[in-house]
Amino acid sequence: MNTVGGIVKWWKNFQGRRVLLLMIVGAIFFSGFSVNDNYIMQEKMPEVSDPLIGVAAYLSVGAVIGVLLHTFLLATALGKIVDADHNPNEFRHGVIDRKALLCALAAGAIGSIATAATLWAYQGFSAAIVRPMAVLSLVLIILWENKNSLKRMFLMVVVILLLFLGVTGVSLSPFISTTGPSFDSGKFMVLFLVFFLGANIVTTVDELLGKEGSRNSNGAVFSFWRFVALTVTGVIIATGYSAYVGLLGEYVRTMWEFVKSAWLSILLTMMLVFPGMGWKQTAKRYTTAGVVNVYYTMVVFFTPVLTLIFRPGIENGLPKSPEGVVLMVVSVIAVFIATLLSVSIESQKSPRQMFRDLVRPPKVETKERIA
Repeated sequence: MNTVGGIVKWWKNFQGRRVLLLMIVGAIFFSGFSVNDNYIMQEKMPEVSDPLIGVAAYLSVGAVIGVLLHTFLLATALGKIVDADHNPNEFRHGVIDRKALLCALAAGAIGSIATAATLWAYQGFSAAIVRPMAVLSLVLIILWENKNSLKRMFLMVVVILLLFLGVTGVSLSPFISTTGPSFDSGKFMVLFLVFFLGANIVTTVDELLGKEGSRNSNGAVFSFWRFVALTVTGVIIATGYSAYVGLLGEYVRTMWEFVKSAWLSILLTMMLVFPGMGWKQTAKRYTTAGVVNVYYTMVVFFTPVLTLIFRPGIENGLPKSPEGVVLMVVSVIAVFIATLLSVSIESQKSPRQMFRDLVRPPKVETKERIA
């Protein structure tokens, strides 16, 4: 027992002192389930008459499996992987702060919309393109959290420009060639607008609610109730849409086909979601939502790398021309610089000091959190 207690104490100290490293590792898991979801939507999805029925079916099946898996994990000491403060006994008895619960439920309900938009995009494009677009919500989060500081907002203009150009460059790089763009520009613009004007606004609200809820809850429990709300809302929307278009029977059949043919892949996604999303929420206990999402922009780098490793031949995935490769490399560097500048401005530390804190963090009590 002393050994287990020592490990938990060490892990709690690690989460509090090395929160930047925790976010970077979390971003790797986040990229992992993004690439796997992309694979499921393109390779495992049954034939459907309406692409949105496929989205509805996977959203429903995946979310339900995810809730069941997370319920099992959080009812045991494994929940401490996400947050060292997690108490399995309290979880089994439904103990959670009321305000945190309301924030989690609202975040999950809103998050279901962004999730559906992402799954829809995965049907025609690779995660290496879609995920970079999704981090544009960072711009809105940074502006909101610095709304009372004109000086910081002015400095953030450079960050926003770099981030916007970098994300756009990564997304366009697979289609650049010496003969001109090699893609359906209309379809790409629809994708861009769906994320820029739709999913990113929704994600911003989701992330800010997550920060608000982190004040009175641990990351594991908050993530669970957010997932429950996402599941319930997603199933209601999916069922309602299927009934509205007269394809309720096809929706049910597609869900069953997903269960039969893709249950293992879905389970893998949900196992990656557990730390990938959980650590994101835990990190918000120790820093701002803006800083957390800045570090999660590392998905712009990790997602193409994982796509190259696990899905090298995917269409609309990775650059195939020298021009495209150069554009992606330059764009990733731009996002990385924007990340450093953003955290430097937000934390009022130099990039050198931030790197020093990452390698050798200052000794602080883990109970000290950003309110």
